[in-house]
Amino acid sequence: MLRRYERAMSIGPSDALAVASSEASLAVVSGHHLKLWDLERATRTDRVRWPNGSGVDWSRDGKHIAVTNTSGRCAVFLAADLAADPAIGAQTFGEGPGPLFAPGLSVVHGSWNGDLVVRSAADGGVLSHDREPGRRITRLAATSDRSQFVYASQGDGGTVIRLRDWPFDENDAEEIFTLPATSSSIDALAIDDHGRLAVRMREQLLVLRVETGQPVASRHVSPSGTEEAVAWSPTGELVATDSSTDGKLVRGMTEALEDQWHASVPYACAAAYSSSGRFLALGSWEEGLVLRRVDEDA
Repeated sequence: MLRRYERAMSIGPSDALAVASSEASLAVVSGHHLKLWDLERATRTDRVRWPNGSGVDWSRDGKHIAVTNTSGRCAVFLAADLAADPAIGAQTFGEGPGPLFAPGLSVVHGSWNGDLVVRSAADGGVLSHDREPGRRITRLAATSDRSQFVYASQGDGGTVIRLRDWPFDENDAEEIFTLPATSSSIDALAIDDHGRLAVRMREQLLVLRVETGQPVASRHVSPSGTEEAVAWSPTGELVATDSSTDGKLVRGMTEALEDQWHASVPYACAAAYSSSGRFLALGSWEEGLVLRRVDEDA
């Protein structure tokens, strides 16, 4: 089978996005709003003000949406009624990656001050808080079942990727990959449920085996000047942002990083597959879009 995609809809500027596990809805943060889209009807269904949004995620049951902003605020909205007052944690830790829902209706996020925080989705209260003094947590990713989290910690001596099994209070962080201080920073991470970790750096894309930390595939990519993105499909396809002489690209690749397809998406900055891989949402500072998979015989 050759996997191809057709354009399903445009979603406008879209800094961060996430697809509900039901594959019915897409959540997008951009500018000063959180927006919901119906994927089947290709229409926007709801919108609520959320200034300077930077991250978004769905709970596994599809009932809650977590968001963060560039001030470090974290909130959890009821998906059925975005107008309802969200649960907002009073304590902030500054800007950083996340949020990502974890089992037990909790939310994980990081900070550029080295904080790794778990909050209650019910009231925003801090359930656990670890800190790496003098370092910045710059990227955060998790498996689809949220049994494993990975994060990039940057500071003196270079950048370290750590793996943390859930629950955090029963599992210490494990260092799985290190970049020296002379190397470029890590711009995006994605981990799948089969032990594969994609690492997007300024001019290199790597696939690592989580259990060994060893690279199994590598290719050159070009910096774009915007946020970068990588995402794994449940079918094993990997997408990553790239640039070319024709502008910003999103490449669809095998796990060996061999090209399958590419799409021109100016200022692409985010990517998220739906739970079956049927939909692929691509965020852009200019004009994001959603692709629908079409399977054809090769």
